[in-house]
Amino acid sequence: MLQQVKGFTLLESVLTLTLSSITTATALSYFNDWVSISEKTSLNYNQQVASYAMQTHEMWARAAGRDAPKWAEVIQISGLDSRITSQNYLYLSTTHGLCRKIDPSGNQIQQC
Repeated sequence: MLQQVKGFTLLESVLTLTLSSITTATALSYFNDWVSISEKTSLNYNQQVASYAMQTHEMWARAAGRDAPKWAEVIQISGLDSRITSQNYLYLSTTHGLCRKIDPSGNQIQQC
């Protein structure tokens, strides 16, 4: 007869611990892939948001008879590192080295 431990047999306890260990090891091996996919998705999303925001502000400026806006007047991004160059390009970058250079139309000029 198998020993009972708080409702589980010893065999069930060993199987549960073994399956937990295998699951944890598998999950940890995919963690870096998940981080990379998450950062790429974040870059894509922020590029689209920046592009749409700039297009909207350009339409408003045209309608009001003003000059096209600069990135600094249009967008403020949190969660990613961003900077604006003197040529009015927007750089978006992540902590793991992914980055994009975007022109005022929202088009990707360069991927680092």
